[in-house]
Amino acid sequence: MVKVPYNKETLIHPLFYDAVLNTAIRGIVRYRGGLTVYGEENIKDLPGPHIVASNHESGFDVAPLAIAYKDVAKKRINFVGKKELYNMVPYFKPASYIVGSFFSAVGIFPIDREDKRMIWDQIETINHIGRVITAGSVLGIFSEGTRNSGQDHLDLDRKNIKIGTAILASMYSIPIVPAGIHGTAKDHHHEISVAFGTPIDVEKIDVEELKTMRIRDVVKFFQPITDQLYEGMNSAHRLAVSV
Repeated sequence: MVKVPYNKETLIHPLFYDAVLNTAIRGIVRYRGGLTVYGEENIKDLPGPHIVASNHESGFDVAPLAIAYKDVAKKRINFVGKKELYNMVPYFKPASYIVGSFFSAVGIFPIDREDKRMIWDQIETINHIGRVITAGSVLGIFSEGTRNSGQDHLDLDRKNIKIGTAILASMYSIPIVPAGIHGTAKDHHHEISVAFGTPIDVEKIDVEELKTMRIRDVVKFFQPITDQLYEGMNSAHRLAVSV
């Protein structure tokens, strides 16, 4: 994978982030039919670092979530995304470097979905997330782990919600804002809807204790938070779809 020079804190280049968001991204969203945001009261005055956990319809999901958060909460979101985004032109390294630098500047950090280690053993990822949290910033995660397009039905699939979001929130004792997005997988000229649910408060856990547990016990330990996250995301998604 091509190495990209990151910003030392949130990894976002603020001026570049805002320039891309206010020109190309907003223009594309308007062309596709516009954006409607629900649940603004759940993020408008939310202090400190936190996680935004959303369903995942398409590769364009980042755009409306970033716009909604910047307009309502006046914050920029640092997203985690698959590492393949940083190597989209594998046979021409300069092009991959440019693409990777672009994603880095707009706050998308690469993670290896093939890495089967527990999240606390993925040092590079944890170090990045730690910098984001320490800086008081927002971390964006698509908790389904991969795209599930065509979600015209009201309910999300519970089994698609991964435990990673719950683990990260517990490691840093930060709230999770469940979010639902709808319309990004549609054809052009279809309005996009984003809804934010009530933040979920999460207590801090002892990572060293978790390291002594078997994987199935870790999953069981975090199941209550994961269930709560599903309910919040599902309610937000139902709102985004139905209105």
